[in-house]
Amino acid sequence: MTDLNRRSFVKAAGAAGAGAAFAGPAGATTVADALDTDGGRQEVIVVLRDTDDQSLLDEFDLPVGRFDYEVLPMSWTEADGDQIAALAEREAVRYVSDTFELEYFNDVESRESMHVEAVNAAADFASAEFNGEGVDTVVIDSGIDGSHPDFQGRIVGNYEYVDEPFGDRDPEMWVDIGPADSDDIGHGQHCCGTVAGDGFASKTEGTGPYVGMAPAARLSAYSVSQAVYLPYAVGAWDHMLARKTDESDDFDPVVCSNSYGVARGSRYNPLDPLNVATWEAFQEGVIPVFAMGNSGPGEGTASRYAKAPHVLGVAASRKDETVTGFSSRGRSVGSELPGATETVDDRYHDRQLLLNNMTRYHALTGDGRLIVDQGTLSGTLGPGFRDPAGGTGVDQDSGVVTHQLRMPEGDEDVLEGTLSLTPDGQQVTVSFYTNYGEDDEELLARMGEEPVRIHEDIALDVPGGEPVTVEFDPQVTAAVQYEFDYQVFDLVQVDPDDISQTDMGAFRPLTLYRPGILTHGNSVMSTFDPEDALAPLSTGDGEPFYGRISGTSMACPAAAGIAALVIEAGRSATTPAAPDGLEFVGHEDAGDPGTFGPMDVIRTIEATADESADGYTVANAGPGHVNAAAAVERAANGNFATAAEAHDNLVTGTGDGGSVTASGGRADDGQVFTAGGTDQVEVTVENPSEDVTVYDEIPASWDVASDHPWTETEDGARKRVELGTVAAGTGETTFTYFVEAPDGPGGTSEYTFGPATAETDDATTQVAGTETNYVVGVSTGAPL
Repeated sequence: MTDLNRRSFVKAAGAAGAGAAFAGPAGATTVADALDTDGGRQEVIVVLRDTDDQSLLDEFDLPVGRFDYEVLPMSWTEADGDQIAALAEREAVRYVSDTFELEYFNDVESRESMHVEAVNAAADFASAEFNGEGVDTVVIDSGIDGSHPDFQGRIVGNYEYVDEPFGDRDPEMWVDIGPADSDDIGHGQHCCGTVAGDGFASKTEGTGPYVGMAPAARLSAYSVSQAVYLPYAVGAWDHMLARKTDESDDFDPVVCSNSYGVARGSRYNPLDPLNVATWEAFQEGVIPVFAMGNSGPGEGTASRYAKAPHVLGVAASRKDETVTGFSSRGRSVGSELPGATETVDDRYHDRQLLLNNMTRYHALTGDGRLIVDQGTLSGTLGPGFRDPAGGTGVDQDSGVVTHQLRMPEGDEDVLEGTLSLTPDGQQVTVSFYTNYGEDDEELLARMGEEPVRIHEDIALDVPGGEPVTVEFDPQVTAAVQYEFDYQVFDLVQVDPDDISQTDMGAFRPLTLYRPGILTHGNSVMSTFDPEDALAPLSTGDGEPFYGRISGTSMACPAAAGIAALVIEAGRSATTPAAPDGLEFVGHEDAGDPGTFGPMDVIRTIEATADESADGYTVANAGPGHVNAAAAVERAANGNFATAAEAHDNLVTGTGDGGSVTASGGRADDGQVFTAGGTDQVEVTVENPSEDVTVYDEIPASWDVASDHPWTETEDGARKRVELGTVAAGTGETTFTYFVEAPDGPGGTSEYTFGPATAETDDATTQVAGTETNYVVGVSTGAPL
């Protein structure tokens, strides 16, 4: 591997939209729009077909050399416009991406609302049947404080990317800093606590109330800097996969939480470097979990990484299970797609259909071969045995069994397969024929004539459109069980000048325009350190080690932790094929008796979701609100949901209570108030989809100092200030009201305003989230 050897990267601002439209083997542009093929040096990630192709970059005299990712087929380097254009023309190059900064999606009572309490009670999770024990989880974020009391003994990797921002970079190095603090802002720390915090620092009797979803799971954290730099995020996935495949490392990650991204209305790009990373991880048995984003309530606002059919995208709910206003949305059926006259139909919400398309897409763009059929031929061979798998022909005297495969229409294809025999030491001859049993019968190939081998592989050319008969002939008198795993490939001659987007239409769409699940993401209490940059915005209720934040960033790790519980439950399930429990395997290996994989977990979480709350649509809630107890119960029984069950459970129509959309914001005189002083607050509402009534919330101890009616919330902890009404489609409308801060002795306390809400008779949506204000001279009070 060639490294950058601590050479400095010099960022170049490529002209947006200046990239040439090089048509690659997928029929998509192979150069990112942000790159300038007429410009100077630019930082890029080159996505290749295979890691063996990384060396081709040496042919381009790149100014800083190259940094090769270890597992992922990518290299990070600098290149000028001419070199970028030349790279894009190479057959081994799938995509040339710019590098950019992503953003964290910021804007536990949540355990009860998500039915995690029924799985592992907060007061006694250690004795619970399912608490995440034995499950390895990963959080890629801003890091973790390895010394926090809630993670002791369960952090098996606290990785920091070594970077000298004012000197030469050394991007190859991930360093495990153990119990040190890799998180400067607290975002990753908060997410880690939601996944696997055990609440130790908040304990009263036994374990305290601030417990994560899988409090006994092992955890590995990756700090990708405060700005979430794309090459670092890709590097974290690469390092995680290297550890997963390293037999000397006992950490076996199965769930990865990612609370960052870029909100985009565009379609999913499967060749984006991070999207390639999640696809490769999915194949290896890692469930990628991504926050949907905080750009709601408008549709088409989901993160570019949450829209993949192999990713569990997570939307954010309030404690009452309604969708928050800030949570990003997918797209409803009938809505227009960006840059085209096409509209969204049911296909864009059908995960299995999209996953099938994605599998074919990667097969084609990866090696120029499109998988058109795959399966297993199996049964029992030997005299007197009738094939239980239903072979197309059985000779009772000889024990010969035949199966027939029909090749797709077209030119020659390739049939590849692997034969397995039980018990060991048996011999079976497998022959492949066209026109089997007829006068013009043709033997295409034969395997198993040489000395016995337990596994045997074959690859042969087969005529397109013709049936192929596979004959299994036992060479022994004892019974033999056989399995022949096969794939049929359509050979595609890839010419970048001739392939267009239309030609790839059979393998599209690829974009999942809906959340995979809805989980609690509003004012979530989780682990914090007092000195973290985010901590002063909302410290814990008298607890120095906890704090509240809102956002799909907080919803995402909840879904990841619940997925860990489902995996733990699935591993415990016993079946006739797996009496000691099921094995969790990679996507390509799932489906065999005794195994389950990432998609089984995702489908089961979707199929057991609750869609009863008001305002749900498939675009804002997908299948609805997570029910951890129901998902875990199904997994523990080995009863994983099918693709049809998951799809049938999607929210239909506009939800039980209808829906409303609106945007807006809040402003006031300042973040710091004087005790007893009066301040002005403004709430703005724009373009509501229905006629709405607007209200804001303030702590109960504050007084409304203007002529606005108010009511107390049911718990008496808040006041709801009624501001007025706005007609559907009205532009910007601003409401002004005045509040008086509470008076009291000494000290400084903080209070949470909001959310501001637009409401109809049937639905509500947030137009502004929460905001923390400080009052000088008050010693009591806490954020609400």
